[in-house]
Amino acid sequence: MPRNALVKVIGALVICGFGLFSEATDSLGEPGLEIRSFEGHPGGVFEIAVTPDGRHVASSGRDRTVKLWDIATGSLIRTYEGHTDRIFCVLITPDGRGVVSGSRDNTIKLWNFETGALIRTFEGHANWVHTIAVTPDGKRLVSGSRDKTLKLWDLETGALIRSFEGHKGSIEGVAVTPDGRHAVSGGIDATVRVWAIETGALVRTIEDPSNAIFAIALTPDGRQIASGGRRGAVKLWGFGTGALIRTFQGHTDHAYTIAISPDGKQVISGGRDKTLKVWNLETGSLLLDLKEQPNRITDIVVTADGHYVVSSRYERTFSLFDLALLMR
Repeated sequence: MPRNALVKVIGALVICGFGLFSEATDSLGEPGLEIRSFEGHPGGVFEIAVTPDGRHVASSGRDRTVKLWDIATGSLIRTYEGHTDRIFCVLITPDGRGVVSGSRDNTIKLWNFETGALIRTFEGHANWVHTIAVTPDGKRLVSGSRDKTLKLWDLETGALIRSFEGHKGSIEGVAVTPDGRHAVSGGIDATVRVWAIETGALVRTIEDPSNAIFAIALTPDGRQIASGGRRGAVKLWGFGTGALIRTFQGHTDHAYTIAISPDGKQVISGGRDKTLKVWNLETGSLLLDLKEQPNRITDIVVTADGHYVVSSRYERTFSLFDLALLMR
C-alpha cells in the first residue's frame, strides 16, 4: 500500500471499510477490542490523512471518492468527487486548507478542504499514482507512480517542476525528510532511493535483492529509513550511508505497511499475514504480536501522542488499539 507521510505518525485514526452506510460504533478499550469502527466506502479504503489539528480524517477509496470524517463522532462530513478510478493515496496539506489525492486514473487532485470543491488537477504521470507526500512547508508535492517515475509539483500552481527517473518498476512508497531537502522512495524493483529535491539528483540507491518495497517511513530525526516489503521483510537503513542497520524478523508474508512511533523508539508493521507487530527500533526485538486479525492489514498509523495504534484491514473495518494498555 502506498504511503505518504514524512513519518507515519498522525493525530488520529486509520479507516478501512466496505460498508454502504456511514456509521461509527464504540466498545470498551480492552486489549484486542475495537474502540471504534467506521464504514462508508462501498469498496474499501486504501489510505487516510489527518488534519493538523487532529479533528478530522480523510480517507481514499475504491469507490473513486475521498471522504472527510469527524474523528470524535465518526460522522461523515463531506465527500470529494471527481476521480474516475480508484484513489490510492490521500494527504492533507500542512496548513489544513487542502486535500490531495492520487488515483488509478493517473492524476492527482487538490481539493478545498472546507467546501470540497476541486481546485486543480495535476496531469503528467503515464500510469497509476500510488503514493504522494508533501514538503514540510506545504509548497511542493512529490508523487510516485506505476510509470516508474517520481515527480515534483508546485502545489500552488500545479506546474510540474521535475521528474526523478531511476526506478525499474512501480513506486509504492515515498516520504520527505523533516528538513524538506530529500525524498525517499521505495519500489517493486527492490530498491530504496534517496533524491535531492532541489536538483533531482539521485543521492543514494539502497538495494534489497529480491525484496519488493511496499512501504517507507522515516524516523522523526530523519536519520533512519524503515521499509516494509515482500515475504515479510521489515528493515531499518541508515539514511546517510544506506547501510542495513537491522532486520525485524517475524512476518510470514508481505509487509504492506510500516509506521514509527513519534518518540522514534518503536516500529509498527502489518501485512498479508494478518498480524500487527510492534518492535523495539534499537534492538529489533518483538514487543507485541497481535495475531489472527480478520484480514490482511493494509495501513497502520500511530497517534501523535504515541498512545494509540490504528490499523485498517482489507475488509469492512479498521481497529483502534490502546498501545500503552497493550504493552503492559
